[in-house]
Amino acid sequence: MANRYLTLTGDNGNGGTSIDDSWQTLTYANGQLNAGDTLWMGGGNYDITSIGRIEPSNNGTDGSPITYRGITDELPNLTGADTVFYMSGKSYISIMDIQGRDITRFATITADCDHITISSCSAYNCSSYQMIILRGSSGCTIVDNYIDREDVSEDEGDAIWLEGYILEPCTNHYIARNWITNCTHAWINMICPGGSHYDSNTGHVIESNTALQGHSGIDVKANRCLVQNNLLYRAQNWNSPHAFQTGGSDNIVRQNYILNYGVSGWTGIDECNAAYEINEPPARTCSGSRFYHNTIVGEGWTGSYTSMCWKNYRNDSDADLDDLIFKNNIFYNSGYTISLANFDRLHADVRQPVDIGGDEMSSIVNQIKFKAVREFFSARYGSIYSHQ
Repeated sequence: MANRYLTLTGDNGNGGTSIDDSWQTLTYANGQLNAGDTLWMGGGNYDITSIGRIEPSNNGTDGSPITYRGITDELPNLTGADTVFYMSGKSYISIMDIQGRDITRFATITADCDHITISSCSAYNCSSYQMIILRGSSGCTIVDNYIDREDVSEDEGDAIWLEGYILEPCTNHYIARNWITNCTHAWINMICPGGSHYDSNTGHVIESNTALQGHSGIDVKANRCLVQNNLLYRAQNWNSPHAFQTGGSDNIVRQNYILNYGVSGWTGIDECNAAYEINEPPARTCSGSRFYHNTIVGEGWTGSYTSMCWKNYRNDSDADLDDLIFKNNIFYNSGYTISLANFDRLHADVRQPVDIGGDEMSSIVNQIKFKAVREFFSARYGSIYSHQ
């Protein structure tokens, strides 16, 4: 176990043992690090097309990961037309306190990677569809990061993308306490392309994330996931926004706050536009999921269109939509409409607090918003704000 150093003024002929003896390029440093080593990066702007990306040659071990992190009170800013952090077939690698800006992608984690950690990093303005992608990997941790696509005029793009295939399953990831903004598609998207069974994307915990200003919230096309205590605020009027889009089985979605999830001017209301949307292609099972104690507030709703609380989006008789439970959810000012067609054993207990006065409900909404955004999240993400 050793501390190694990399700075803008370093030299690969050095030993890397101190700031004054630092290395210069990631391409060189990647091959020098072993389990338990930490590479400390000095502040400044690094062009990853010149110095290379974070891509270690070796694996860490349980309790002794290979770690890349910014030197305390300094910010290494990695820029350029490449991926900042690329992992293929690696285990126990961690990056912390590193920024990527004007990049292709912040992180790609693929091909049987496990126990990869990204924490307290910030990422801005990538040209790829996803800013962080986890494919064919397991047991990874993505926590306390700030993710901002910045240019909302770009084509659709996600912040965090979890992708599973039958031969490359994506399992048991922990995504928590991230601040995500300005996405033109889903903030967090769990997906199984090409007809893969939802069992190839399973077991994730998505909790305590904040998502502001985007197209849609969290897409749960996976099995046995827990989605809880997230704040989703202001889905915009790109192509049919929604707060949740769900598929797969045995998921739990609970205690989430969804504020101002829709705006006026939507079209094709019978096709999409859902606070909860059950989106199930043929021959995949969507059963046993639970939706409890969520608060959905259409704050500032001015449109003439209604919004579906939940529905069988595809109305597909081949889809197995069985034993879904919606209980103790609160919908307020949501253009309240429900479609219960094509469900088998749907148990619903919807609470629409029409008897709550407007001033009282506005006070509740403001308390939620101000406490969550101004106090709670400022305290939690204070160190990340300093990266901007």
